[in-house]
Amino acid sequence: FKDEEGKSQLCHTLNGSAMALPRVLAALLENHQEVDGIRIPAALVPYTGFDKIA
Repeated sequence: FKDEEGKSQLCHTLNGSAMALPRVLAALLENHQEVDGIRIPAALVPYTGFDKIA
């Protein structure tokens, strides 16, 4: 956002960038659990740097 002087500033939020991270993590665990670990959705791999939690 831009402050009163027109300078760009970082926006600060709670809960990990406007997401309730514990709920998001629980949803990932519940929906992507496999026998040998947890598969990371392809859309998130560029952000995590890995595709599976063993």
